Amino acid sequence: MRRRFDDEAAGCARRCERARGRTRGARWSRGAAVAMLVVVARVVVAQRVEPMKAPTVTWLEPPKGHVAGGTTLAVYGGGFLNSARLKVRFARGEETTEAYATYHSSTMITVVTPARVGAGWTQVTVANDGETWSGTPNVYTKGSGTFLAYVYDDSLAGFYDGVRQGENTNAYHELWSASNTTGPYIGGTIVRVYARNLDLGSNTLSSSATYVGPTDGAGSPNPNFPDPNAVMNSPPVHGTFYPGSKLTCRMTCNIDVNQDSSIASDGSETFVTAQPAIWHSYTSVECETPPMPVPVGDPIPSTACHMHISNDGINYDYANVTFTYADPLPTVTSISTAQSSVWGARGPFDGNTEVIVKGTNFLPSKYLKCKFGGIPESGKNLWESDDVSHVVGTPGGRVRWVSSTEIRCITPEFGPASQQRQYPAGSTLAASIGCCAVLDVTFDANNGISSTVTIVDGGRGYATAPVLTIIGGGGGGATATATIDSSGVVNAVTITNAGHSYNQGSGATATATLDASGGTLSALTLTAAGSGYTVPPDVTFSCSGGGGS
Repeated sequence: MRRRFDDEAAGCARRCERARGRTRGARWSRGAAVAMLVVVARVVVAQRVEPMKAPTVTWLEPPKGHVAGGTTLAVYGGGFLNSARLKVRFARGEETTEAYATYHSSTMITVVTPARVGAGWTQVTVANDGETWSGTPNVYTKGSGTFLAYVYDDSLAGFYDGVRQGENTNAYHELWSASNTTGPYIGGTIVRVYARNLDLGSNTLSSSATYVGPTDGAGSPNPNFPDPNAVMNSPPVHGTFYPGSKLTCRMTCNIDVNQDSSIASDGSETFVTAQPAIWHSYTSVECETPPMPVPVGDPIPSTACHMHISNDGINYDYANVTFTYADPLPTVTSISTAQSSVWGARGPFDGNTEVIVKGTNFLPSKYLKCKFGGIPESGKNLWESDDVSHVVGTPGGRVRWVSSTEIRCITPEFGPASQQRQYPAGSTLAASIGCCAVLDVTFDANNGISSTVTIVDGGRGYATAPVLTIIGGGGGGATATATIDSSGVVNAVTITNAGHSYNQGSGATATATLDASGGTLSALTLTAAGSGYTVPPDVTFSCSGGGGS
């Protein structure tokens, strides 16, 4: 048994010896031979990747952002390549971060800024291959390549330099204003918040003050002078609204929902909602108001709330604007269009006519609508036309808020039945007018109106049962009443008096003569006078060769 083991070990050693090209310099023993039975070595040969030429960088936009990161930064320059290894490096001292970039063209790329530990300017360089950089990290001398300086700041929105107070030595906060200060409880009001100046109280700024209030800026620091406050650079940005994915608007409301003249101490009537903001500049952001609970009461009481801004979605300064939620009932006093005649407002059935609506209590919101046709909600399934203008704030928005007393609406297409049903009116108001009911009546043996009335179309929009008047047919004295359903549609007709002398007269005939063109009536010859007529009869033309009348 020992000899067989020795023979197997020797055979293994010989096989390994034949593979000396891959195991040159190895010493074999019995123990090593046994070990080779369970150890497998792999050799991976990689293709050498040639370095790419370094690009050049010349400009950053925007030049400043928050330490929380998340800002989409555009880098301009030349020689950018559409490479899977295209990177941007952010370097300051030992804090160096590389981030993959998105290629747009040979002169522009974008990158999302990483978060940083502290405030300060950071060197920005670019590499097409992730290795050959446009500049040497933390080197700021001529000849070391091209680089730019991006400024990180940790200020709260509304409180510039509030952490270190190096420039804002008196710890002044910003004063803000808002484009819209009132909107409905359903939300959807667009509010532009502007940083206007400083809350100085009773103080005044000295002539030597470095920080004099919120300012915007579009420039990037000079590559040869990384300090953004250096006089060789463009004026520094002192606004505190920073672009990024974490820029947030927060609405805080204390709503007396049950109208007991107090706010519940358990927090059940305190509502806080935060949602992303849209950055416009270092001194302006855009927020959309969130929906809030509607308090009980008629009319609905208004509620003043406070809107704050955060650069990181977590920390907020006390700087804010006041926004009031309200739901007053709007009223319409007049409508007009650019073209008018007998009607002050007119337009084609194809729609797309701007209507100027004057009234009161119009509130700005993406839910603002103009309704054409006035079909009540309960009967909306009876009228399939698009009788509501589109919602503002969505693609194809068709309503524009001008002021609390004026809005502009674009008429929708009226629909395929517009020629027959031009004005489908009606609403929940008692003064509304219904439309379009069509009845078919027949005569009984005594030339009165038959009790059987066929409702061809019940119409729509009737707030009260319509008054029926029966005219024509040569008779008189017939009366009828109608009833409507909950949707304002005529659903029954009762003949209360059949009347008399309807459908009198018969036997009259005439022959029509056409002109030479065959399309125009030139003469009508009475061939039989008939008898029994009490009123002039209706005349029906029939083609002698058959066909329509």
